[in-house]
Amino acid sequence: MKDNERGITLIVLAVVIIFIVAIIVAIRSSNNDIGTNSDLLSMIKEKEDRSTYIPKCTTIDYKKLVENPDQYIEKDFTFTGKVIQVKEGFNNNVTLRANVTPDTNPIETSYSDTIYITYEYSSNEESRIQDGDIITIYGKSEGLYSYTDLTGSHSKVNLPSIKAMYIDIKEK
Repeated sequence: MKDNERGITLIVLAVVIIFIVAIIVAIRSSNNDIGTNSDLLSMIKEKEDRSTYIPKCTTIDYKKLVENPDQYIEKDFTFTGKVIQVKEGFNNNVTLRANVTPDTNPIETSYSDTIYITYEYSSNEESRIQDGDIITIYGKSEGLYSYTDLTGSHSKVNLPSIKAMYIDIKEK
């Protein structure tokens, strides 16, 4: 009987291991709201110190980023723009859409060219970002974020995606 019990235990253990491996493979191959596989790794890593991270961030022309998004994955960029949508999540997470190309207007600066931003507030005391805020973000490019526009046309929308490490609110 002991050999029989040991055989059953080994079979159960093998099934559990296969199940765990299947879950890991499914998580790595999925493309859900978390985003790319690099998002999972960046969520686990500690945030780089602000004083060393921000100087590494460069600017990039929006059109250049849209034309070759995969070429810039994991590159550090900075953008300044106007928040057009805020979606609060769990555990201090927020997703934003912001327009980042300033248009010349002598009366008021307006912005075009939308990017998708994910961000985790560093604490509950950090000022919350709101629609209409002018912000500067510092973060890593994650390629394109795709979703279906549910207003009218139901067309597919592709936006450059940035995992923001730091956000400064310039103007409320």
